[in-house]
Amino acid sequence: MHTVEKLNKIKRIRSDLTGTLHHEPTLAELAEACQSPMTDVRALLDWDVEPISNQTPLGEGLADISELIMDDDLPQPDEYATQALRRSDITFYLDALPTRERTILEARFGLLMRMSARCSLLTQHNDERSPDDEQATNRAE
Repeated sequence: MHTVEKLNKIKRIRSDLTGTLHHEPTLAELAEACQSPMTDVRALLDWDVEPISNQTPLGEGLADISELIMDDDLPQPDEYATQALRRSDITFYLDALPTRERTILEARFGLLMRMSARCSLLTQHNDERSPDDEQATNRAE
C-alpha cells in the first residue's frame, strides 16, 4: 500500500472515530483502529500538513506570516541602516579631503566602485607598456 493510500485510510478512520467518539481521537485510539504502530501513524500524520498562505493574518490582522520569514540574502533593516549611515559618513569625509588624498584613500581601501574602474584602467595601462618604456624607467632610476 502506498503512503498516500495509508494516509487517506488514516484520515478516513479519524473522521469515523470523531463521529463515533464525539471528540478528536487520540493517537493511541487512531493507531488501534488502523491496526498500525503509533510511530507509523504519527509519521504519516506529520506528512499531512496543510499549506498556509503567506498572507495568513497574525493576531488581530495587523501583520501576516510573510513578515516572519527572514531573507538571509538581504541585510536586515538594522544592518542596512548601519551600512547606509556608514557609507554616508565615509562619503561626507572623503568629499572634505583634497582630490589627491581622497583618491589615495579610495584606492588604498577600495571604498568606491568607481575606484575599481580606475584601478583596472591603470593596471591595463601598465600591462600595455612596452619593454622599451620599462628599460627607460630602469635607467632613470
